[in-house]
Amino acid sequence: MILYKYISSDYWEKVLCDNLIKFTQPSILNDPFEMQAFYESLALDPKVKQQLTAKNAGETLVSLFEDALPKVQEEIGPIAVNMDFLRTFSDIIAPLTVEFAPVVLDQITDQIGRGFYQGLDQNAVVLSLTEKKNNLLMWAHYAQQHKGMVIGFNSDHEFFNKKLNPSDDFRHLRKVSYEQERPTVRFGEDDDFSRILLTKSIEWAYEDEWRMILPMQMAEEVFIHQGEKVHLFPFPPDAVVEIILGARIPDNTRKRVREFMLGNSKYKHAVLQESRLDRKEFKLNFINIPSANGGFRRRVPRQTNKNMANYTAIILWKCDSPESFVKNQYTRGHEWSFDGGVTVPASSSPHAVRVPFSVEAAVDPEEALVASAASCHMLTFLWLAAKAGFNIESYTDNAVGEMAATESGSQWVSKITLDPQIVWIGDKPSTEQLNDLHHHAHEQCFIANSIKSEIVVAGFE
Repeated sequence: MILYKYISSDYWEKVLCDNLIKFTQPSILNDPFEMQAFYESLALDPKVKQQLTAKNAGETLVSLFEDALPKVQEEIGPIAVNMDFLRTFSDIIAPLTVEFAPVVLDQITDQIGRGFYQGLDQNAVVLSLTEKKNNLLMWAHYAQQHKGMVIGFNSDHEFFNKKLNPSDDFRHLRKVSYEQERPTVRFGEDDDFSRILLTKSIEWAYEDEWRMILPMQMAEEVFIHQGEKVHLFPFPPDAVVEIILGARIPDNTRKRVREFMLGNSKYKHAVLQESRLDRKEFKLNFINIPSANGGFRRRVPRQTNKNMANYTAIILWKCDSPESFVKNQYTRGHEWSFDGGVTVPASSSPHAVRVPFSVEAAVDPEEALVASAASCHMLTFLWLAAKAGFNIESYTDNAVGEMAATESGSQWVSKITLDPQIVWIGDKPSTEQLNDLHHHAHEQCFIANSIKSEIVVAGFE
């Protein structure tokens, strides 16, 4: 599974260049309820109730916490529970009746809860990831209003599973649970410590969060930013599988990230994408950016012999509706990527597959075939005209492709009509010379020689 980290644009070099990722103290996280459980009063604990007498109430309380404290400290490290304070209360509680002791125990319960949270905050830091790369709110809140980026990590990488033993609550990824109420801690019960670490309000459920918690002292770099401590931890580059640029990312940042990706082999396995606003819906579309990585390597045409070369195109389609695929109700929108760095939105023609399953604004293969034939003819024509000594200012072609049916009923582009309008500088070729130029351009056009469609130039034989 891929899990994602939203980051701001001014933080990308720390992540991608230095391979350092930020873990955050609980008290700095956005939600003030983070890791703050509800501690049920000691006065309600059956063991305390049973032993809470005027004679031994104080001793019972101190004994209970002296037994429990080592287990808590083993989980999170030293915590700020003042045992001298509790021992002092032993003398105060002893003469109280059972009716008044619970008031004091409520106060002590609150102190214990605060001490537990403070100990956690002083010893542990959190990495928050999400299952979603397309959440508009998270792009706005955590990726600098879509000016930042999202890093996709392989959650199965060993970096995310380093727990020391089966009961270790740190050092591995776990999914956050979203509840209406805070987790409740009842003294005297063997409570699941992870519930405190992994429970959030249901209001945050849209984030689909996974988190990994590490001991704070393992941080490689610590510095102060805007009055808060930042803890950076190293991660292996091969844990990164996707890098997605925001729809508003500054042009200079986009350029620098792409140049970095082109020149750095440590991310050769990762896919580089850019998010774009959908024209119709409130959603993001993700376009692959050709680079040295993620299968989009820049290729120099490989010579098979001195007269021939290979040409490449990468076609990428992803299903938007797996449950409807077998019903033939899926998007035909996809992408064409080329070695020069251009990515073109493509689709089936609305004449062949109705909208919305076709993307009307995208290029369809039939249009591309017509454009390819017209473009090849033009390029060959320009070369021949220059060789013949004619000067051209502009060349515009309104090319049209015609569909027809074969005897078996299948369709094909049977004819492509080119209609070039040429603006000449200086002397123009005669009608005979112009006809000759078009004739030789057609004969020498690579595309015309590659397809069986009839290609004609309007007004010429």
